[in-house]
Amino acid sequence: MSVAESPLKALEHHQIGRAIVFSLERQVRQHFYRSLSGESVAVIGFGDIGSAAARALQGRLAHVIVYDVDPVRQASAWLQGFRVGRLVEAISTSNLILGCSGSRSLPREVFRHAPDGAVFASGSSKQVEIDVDFFAEVFVEALSGHVEGDLLVREHDGRRLFLLNEGKPINFVDGSAIGSTLDLVYTELYACTDALAQGSVDGRGLLDLSMPERRKITQIWLDLYAEPHRPNLSGDIPRCCGWA
Repeated sequence: MSVAESPLKALEHHQIGRAIVFSLERQVRQHFYRSLSGESVAVIGFGDIGSAAARALQGRLAHVIVYDVDPVRQASAWLQGFRVGRLVEAISTSNLILGCSGSRSLPREVFRHAPDGAVFASGSSKQVEIDVDFFAEVFVEALSGHVEGDLLVREHDGRRLFLLNEGKPINFVDGSAIGSTLDLVYTELYACTDALAQGSVDGRGLLDLSMPERRKITQIWLDLYAEPHRPNLSGDIPRCCGWA
C-alpha cells in the first residue's frame, strides 16, 4: 500500500516548502550575514515541493527564477508570476541556487555557469540533487562553527562556490519539522498497515487507502487541531487583552 499520491500527503508540501526556505534563510543569515530579501534565487524543479519553496521565497521578497525540465511546469510557474528560463540562465543569474527536482539536477558541468559567490542548497529528501563530489574532491575548506550543517567551499575557475549542509536536504538542519501535518501522513501509514494486517485489502498490486478512510482520518485531525482555534460563536466576549 502506498501514500505517495495521497491527498493527505499533498497537504504537507506547502509546509515542507516553508521549512526549506526557513532553513535556507537561517543558513544564509548565519554564514553570509544576508537575508533572502532582494536576493536572486533559482529554484530548479517546480513540482509540489519546488513550487511551494518558490512561493515561500517570493513571500520573503526574493527575486525567483524557475527552471523545470517539464514545459508544463514551466508554464505553471510563469502563470503564477515567476520568471522562467533555461537551466544555464537560471544558474548564471542567481546568487542562490536551490535544487528541488528530486533527482540529479545540478551535475558538475553546470557549476562553470555559476557566478562568483554562488550558494547551492538542496531541497530534496535525499542527497541526490547536487554533485557533491565536485565540492568534496577539491574543496578549500569546510566551515561549521556555531552553525549546524557544514558549509563546503570550493575555488573553481577563479570563483568561490559554496554548498550548504554538504548537499544534504537543507531543511534537515532544523529537523525538517513541519508541524501537525505529519500526523495526517503517519496516521494514514498506520491505517494502511492495519488494513494489511487485518487482511481487509481488496485487490492486488499497488493500492492505497479508500477516500472514506482518508476523510475519517482528516476529520479526527480537524477535531484535534482546528476545533480549538475556531471562533467563539456563543456571543460571549472574551475577557482578555483589556476587554471589558
